[in-house]
Amino acid sequence: MPGFHLVAKIEQLIPEQELEDIIRISDSLMLGRGDLISSTKMSAVFPFQKMVIEKCREGNKELILATGIFASLKGSSNPGIADIMDFAFLRSQGVGSFLITGTNANQYPFETLVLITNFEQMD
Repeated sequence: MPGFHLVAKIEQLIPEQELEDIIRISDSLMLGRGDLISSTKMSAVFPFQKMVIEKCREGNKELILATGIFASLKGSSNPGIADIMDFAFLRSQGVGSFLITGTNANQYPFETLVLITNFEQMD
């Protein structure tokens, strides 16, 4: 179907083979880190995120990262260093799309988008 784009959202740990199958049949993958963190141990999130990034790169699929991007902007128009480093690390790993929600940028939505755009231009 023209214009049809299937995005599969991963919200919990899944076996590697299942992840590969989902990536194969999807156009893009969204990783919901907030859902992931609430469904598993914190220590398991980074290795799983790393595997998802690698598998998407290997499958030449877009990865959209959702949740927790610039969370420090909930109450401030300036990001914390941890948010800046998280964004820079994810970009260096090949993540090219980010879902910015009201949860992250509810008080400063425009400023958040400008900030991200400015970071991307420095790359």
